Amino acid sequence: MHLPDSVRDALESHPNVIGTCLGNRRVGGRETGEESVIVLVTRKIPEDQLSTEAVVPETVKIDGQEVPTDVQEIGEPRIHAVGGAVEPVESDTDRTRRWRPAPAGVSVGHPETTAGTLGSPVVLDAKNRPVVLTNAHVAAPIGSASKGDPLYQPGPADGGTEGDAIGELREYSEITRTEPNTTDSALVAVDPDAIAGDVLGIGPLVGIEESADMDATYTKSGRTTGVTTGGQRGRDARVRVRGYYDEPVVFEGVGVFSPMSASGDSGSVIGIQADDGFRATHLLFAGSDRVTLAVPMAAVVDEHGPLTPATETEPQAVFRDRVRRALTNGYGPTAVNEPETGPDFLVTTPFVRLVVVVAECGAFEAAGRALSHSTDETDVPVVVSPESADDGDGALESLSRYVCLVRL
Repeated sequence: MHLPDSVRDALESHPNVIGTCLGNRRVGGRETGEESVIVLVTRKIPEDQLSTEAVVPETVKIDGQEVPTDVQEIGEPRIHAVGGAVEPVESDTDRTRRWRPAPAGVSVGHPETTAGTLGSPVVLDAKNRPVVLTNAHVAAPIGSASKGDPLYQPGPADGGTEGDAIGELREYSEITRTEPNTTDSALVAVDPDAIAGDVLGIGPLVGIEESADMDATYTKSGRTTGVTTGGQRGRDARVRVRGYYDEPVVFEGVGVFSPMSASGDSGSVIGIQADDGFRATHLLFAGSDRVTLAVPMAAVVDEHGPLTPATETEPQAVFRDRVRRALTNGYGPTAVNEPETGPDFLVTTPFVRLVVVVAECGAFEAAGRALSHSTDETDVPVVVSPESADDGDGALESLSRYVCLVRL
């Protein structure tokens, strides 16, 4: 079903209404499965306190059919870069610190902003160049940005300075006051070695989906609230958003999700966990304490051209980053070293030293034989390959009698 502009205009002319979208009607906080026109209001006012003209009609006519309306309170959505003293949720993972290589889901920001979120691992743009994705208002603040500007990791609000640059601004969407906006997105050119191959707490990004299932469970990894999940409540929303200029600006075609973000999560990729891994469907840019707003990846691709996850072209490099992330999360960054020659990783713990080699597919046994000749008697040799990482009886599992290692 398509929601005509004439219907939107009529509904959005009512007091307190800031947007409209399509989605399932909700009663008592639960979806009924009945498709409706959702009327988004800042505050839901009892009908007996409204004038007759201010009451939203119970149905609207679309293509000759009467379609029910559903008034939903969402507060006043704002961009979700850090505003004021916003602290991350308590977690064992500090997403506001400096990460090298940096996974998606940690703090970043333009020198003239506060902090948002690194949205993606390395993706290849239309010219096959390595870039990362985040919001324009995170990497290219209005009136303060030019192509070539640095992106800091962490963002300035989290202590990032000139020495923390991880890339340069390549392109970004312009946010206008006068016309509806369709995306808030930016591409930053990066050295792939500075960026990890995963979305922190989720795993590798394996695909970009330009369409999304309203009934799916969605996941994101952000600077402030970490990994959260939610459902999509509305699609094809036209809604007013604060934070860009003195007055709200209009976005159209965006997705409305259950509350799964807070200030600082701007730029996070929202996606679904498919059989083959994490697939991006939306780019988070705004929200309130009642909803999260995100741009569909189709709009991002329309703005910037095709984006291809590096996992599709560099599987071994991405797998090595998975191993690095698992070791770092399991033992702490100070325990994990990457020597210039020899094994890929040396992990020193109070109990044992692990000598880790990352083998390519099909080379597990050969790498194991070579490794057995390069370790001391007290060392624990470990060979990890894509085959062993997915094997419940693989090399990582066998370490459990020595120390606790986070599984890949």
